[in-house]
This record gives sequence, structure tokens and C-alpha cells, in this order.
Amino acid sequence: MSLGVKINSRVVRLPEDFELAINLKNSLLDDDREDATYPMEVNLVSNREVFGFIDRAHVDTTGELLAEVDFGPYQLLRGWCVLTDVGGGSVEFYVSTAKRFFLGTGKKQVVG
Repeated sequence: MSLGVKINSRVVRLPEDFELAINLKNSLLDDDREDATYPMEVNLVSNREVFGFIDRAHVDTTGELLAEVDFGPYQLLRGWCVLTDVGGGSVEFYVSTAKRFFLGTGKKQVVG
């Protein structure tokens, strides 16, 4: 089986030795946390089809990017891609079931 990340239904090209950790909430202990991956970094050039030209200054990076993490036929996580860093030929992002906005307190949950 193989690990896969999709953003807006497009497959992200992951490095061969790629590892991913997912933080899943325990509903009994953590009522206000969301399920999320830890930040991951991928090559921007090989993922232009997914991210476009987000490394350019005039491109808006605040749009909603639906994302999912799969392991073989199993969907491990479904939510939003939250970009954390773009530069140096790479993109850093994480996938979360709740999209938290950096400029404000809005929170949006994935339904379904």
C-alpha cells in the first residue's frame, strides 16, 4: 500500500522516503482540538499542477484547498490544506479538519 495526499483532487508528488504523522484527537480528552497532519514539505516544481505558481508575489494563497490523506484504499484524513511556508523551491503545508484563519478567529469544520 502507498501513502497519498490529494489537494483539490490532484495527487501531490511525495519524495520516495516520505513519512507522515497524523495527530488524531481523542473526543473524551480534547474537545477543542482538530485532526491534523504535522507540517510536510514537498518540492514546488514537481507539484506545479497542484499548487500552481504560489511562489509569485501577486498570487493569493488564502483560498480554500480541499485535501485528503490516503493509505492505499483507506482515507485517513479529509479536510483543508493550510499553507505555512512557500519558498526555496518548496511548499510547506498541513492537512486539517478545521481551517483556522491566521487573521481572525474563524473556524470552519469539514462536513461529511
